Amino acid sequence: MSLLSTVKPRLGICYSEINKDAEIQSMIDGAIAYFSGAGWEINTFHPSALATEAVVLYCKMAQSTDPAALTNHPVLLSFIAQGRVSPLTCATPTTDPVAGTYSGAQSVTLATTTPGATILYTTDGTEPNDDSTVYSGPIAVSQTTTIKAMARATAHYDSAALTAAYVVT
Repeated sequence: MSLLSTVKPRLGICYSEINKDAEIQSMIDGAIAYFSGAGWEINTFHPSALATEAVVLYCKMAQSTDPAALTNHPVLLSFIAQGRVSPLTCATPTTDPVAGTYSGAQSVTLATTTPGATILYTTDGTEPNDDSTVYSGPIAVSQTTTIKAMARATAHYDSAALTAAYVVT
């Protein structure tokens, strides 16, 4: 039984007969994209009960909310956080060049392999948090500096913190 035929009877909504399946399929596609971003793959031809529950919740919320506002919707994020859907963890940021001792100033680039992630960093050795600087380009290191960075993305756990000490001689 397909996801469309499993979800449609549970929605309790009235669409025009002509576009009903296409409109519901559009919401299902949104749900699949949302939960895929959380690291969960939904089999649309043989959905589990859990997949059906997740998609029905998303579709019901999409009916009453602007679908674009669902990206960080507290109910869906709570659904993920409760362990019904296991989110991924962001990849720990990397540096280029690597930490070490250098005889001159360096331009340090931060990166993460997690698509769409934001990197937060500090240059004073403190742990990155919500108030830290958002990475937007290379960091000029002209004196001994410790960079700490973490990656954050919607429907993911924050990455482990990177610590990179640069000694400039």
